[in-house]
Amino acid sequence: MQEAAYLLQTTSASVKVIARQLRFSSPSYFGVCFKSIYGCTPRQYRTFATQQ
Repeated sequence: MQEAAYLLQTTSASVKVIARQLRFSSPSYFGVCFKSIYGCTPRQYRTFATQQ
């Protein structure tokens, strides 16, 4: 998930593309796993990370 967080911060790739790059079977499952670790969705994380 650290790689996912890094990609969300440093690229404009969609969450769907990042999920595929990290070999998740579905973007929704990726979102569930990401939220369980970071407490927010990948999209929310990207928005927050780019505001700082």
